[in-house]
Amino acid sequence: MQMRLIFFFILIITIQNLEGQNLFSQQEEALAFDCDVMMHAYESRFRLQAHTNFKEKFLQVLHENGSYSYPFDSLKWISKLTPEDGAFRIFTWEISVSDSEHLQFGVIQTKDGRVFELKDHFRDAEDLLTEEFSPEFWLGATYYNLITVELPMNKRAYVLFGKNQWNNIEHIKIADVLFFSSEGKPFFGKPIFENEVNGEKKYFNRILLKYTADGFCSLNYNAGMEMIVFDHLIPIQSRLNPKVNSYASDGSYSGYTWNGKYWVLESKLKVEVLESAPRPKPVLNGKNVFGN
Repeated sequence: MQMRLIFFFILIITIQNLEGQNLFSQQEEALAFDCDVMMHAYESRFRLQAHTNFKEKFLQVLHENGSYSYPFDSLKWISKLTPEDGAFRIFTWEISVSDSEHLQFGVIQTKDGRVFELKDHFRDAEDLLTEEFSPEFWLGATYYNLITVELPMNKRAYVLFGKNQWNNIEHIKIADVLFFSSEGKPFFGKPIFENEVNGEKKYFNRILLKYTADGFCSLNYNAGMEMIVFDHLIPIQSRLNPKVNSYASDGSYSGYTWNGKYWVLESKLKVEVLESAPRPKPVLNGKNVFGN
């Protein structure tokens, strides 16, 4: 009798979970349609209207019980990142208003069901390298990678790597630090990046790289090197607007190494140039391309 009751309760829970997943699937279909329109509609007014619909529905769905376990895989045009500990997930996306204007949006959903909308105030912010920002005053970016950092005193933070298409002249890459307060609220920025400035050690809350829009700048964590690696930038006169001084890669790299407390800057990384491609064995091994 007891086994039957246990089986019955398991069956009820399974049915409820399936019904919940089906409901989220239906909601995801509507979200996916709005998401596609807000990214690809020809006229900006249609993109903005679709985004208004998408954000309102998405925030509502994320507040529903059980939504944290739903993957939202059909939302192809937004970034979805989750750390290894599964404590939260962060969604970010960008809307193109015009060639010179892009809007950033985001939301954090924690495992315990709390939802924090991220409101972009990048253009209003001051002290960008040293200030700590709340979700209500976020430095907007679309994040493409996330790593976990174990800090002293058993504290944990996360480094988020993202991009902001600032305008049609310059773009921005950012590595920001996300952490949670004792009350569980997210904040951005922590002085864990160590640079040497005029012979003196300085500490910064994030990495910011502004570079010419017709160039390329990498900024990401390199697991093989166990470093944050980025293109070394030098000042140039913008080809897109000769009146603007911008930055471009000079072909070399800089990086940060973690020492257990800080990410320490190495301004120029050594790049080994090989005379030939590194192969353990000859590809043809004495044979021609037909294997003879």
